[in-house]
Amino acid sequence: MCSENFQTRASRGRHATTVAEMNLEYLAGLFDGEGYFSINRRQNRGNEISYRLYASITLRQYSILKEIQEFAGGVVRQSSEATIRHASCFIWTVIGKEAAELAHAIKDKLRAKKQQAELAIQYQVLKNQNRGGQPNSEERWSALEQMYEQMQALNEKGPNRSEEADDCDKSPWQLFQDGLREEEQ
Repeated sequence: MCSENFQTRASRGRHATTVAEMNLEYLAGLFDGEGYFSINRRQNRGNEISYRLYASITLRQYSILKEIQEFAGGVVRQSSEATIRHASCFIWTVIGKEAAELAHAIKDKLRAKKQQAELAIQYQVLKNQNRGGQPNSEERWSALEQMYEQMQALNEKGPNRSEEADDCDKSPWQLFQDGLREEEQ
């Protein structure tokens, strides 16, 4: 299970901060306030589209992000330089499988970002189903695109935030699974 891998790795000392200093509840709270899951879509020069899962937290406090990196892996980089009016800003990021492991480890402790975490987990499961290098089916491409769009809607900010972001009846994952069942019949 994803969260077991994440927690085991952290407790074995691979990422050497003690749980007393950095625990999943703290990480989930920080993530709810300052973090996000995203699915990025990229088109290469050959017009091939690819998708990738990210989990990030943005803060001014570099030392906190370094502690998170010690606990959970990933990378920390500067996202903006200090100006006369603004402090430097830093971003911690994990990608792909590690982002899904994080989502699984903290999803039950999240309040504001629980739907994003669940979608991140579903996305990575679907992404992992095609590890054999076979071309994607139309249904799979459609499900990946729907997950991308749903994550965009869930992460939308401001007064024009869509009500759909809070009230989705069926996730793209459920729609994809329904499509597979129809094909089998």
